[in-house]
Amino acid sequence: IQTIVLDSNQSSKQKLYSLLFENINFQTFEAFYETIFRKISIETIDHNWFLETINPNKYSLTAFIKRFCDIFISLLFLIITLPLWLLVILLIKLTSKGPVFYLSKRCGKNNNPILLYKFRTMQSNARESGPAWTLPDDKRITLLGKFLRRFYIDEWPQFINILKGDLSFVGPRPEELELANIFKLNINFYDIRHLVTPGLTGWAQINQKNTHSINEAKEKLKYDLYYIK
Repeated sequence: IQTIVLDSNQSSKQKLYSLLFENINFQTFEAFYETIFRKISIETIDHNWFLETINPNKYSLTAFIKRFCDIFISLLFLIITLPLWLLVILLIKLTSKGPVFYLSKRCGKNNNPILLYKFRTMQSNARESGPAWTLPDDKRITLLGKFLRRFYIDEWPQFINILKGDLSFVGPRPEELELANIFKLNINFYDIRHLVTPGLTGWAQINQKNTHSINEAKEKLKYDLYYIK
């Protein structure tokens, strides 16, 4: 494989034109980056890339099937795990003061706010004593909360969000409204991730660790855009 790096000026375009008869395949840097890293290079794309690439209304049948699967699987899961829910609720009430569920305001599809349901894993006054995002080894997390987080049991109430249509199983992970507003101001094209229904998990979620900074949120956006495309 021979790689040729050229500037996007007229002279470079003429050089490329002369190579058309050499049976050479051309690929833009953006396409090459996407193929290798399975994410989008937001540093090198512009608004035209989105206009040419993303059409949120193109796959209506796929969206219908996806929604059907969301409803069926979430209902099945809720029925099977109901006895465990009762156990978790009892343990939360016995081990710490405060409500069983934590309601988090998140940024959903089309920038509409949604309430995300979770089992409470932190002290009841956690938001008053620390930052919006959870830090590694965060002291606000209860002992039971560490266990629930380790096995993702704290996320179970979000199956109710899936039933309501606020979430899908797969999609960009919805950020808290406060953080989403910060990221919009500091990261180009951040709003595009809100074109689709957010997810319980997604391509960015399995490829990038939890967000603790603007730079990490920017890296996560690259994977989100790849999924949306």
